[in-house]
Amino acid sequence: MGQAGPRAAAGHEREFGPGYSPLPLSNDGDARRSTNVGYLNAEVRKRPNLTIIDEAQARRVLFEGARATGVEIRRRGRWRR
Repeated sequence: MGQAGPRAAAGHEREFGPGYSPLPLSNDGDARRSTNVGYLNAEVRKRPNLTIIDEAQARRVLFEGARATGVEIRRRGRWRR
């Protein structure tokens, strides 16, 4: 007798095909961990070379040679650097 329903897929890191697989989430026990919680801890937020801006869309990273020096963003309808 054949299998009923969709078959399990290999995973999200492989080529997509028919089937299903677990959805990868950043969970810490029962709670979801956002990027904010996972990467922007109190120590990181104190860095003098970091500015955190909410409700902004990044368009490009700005470079001087091979060094990233800023980001071009759109916030409140205006593009700025």
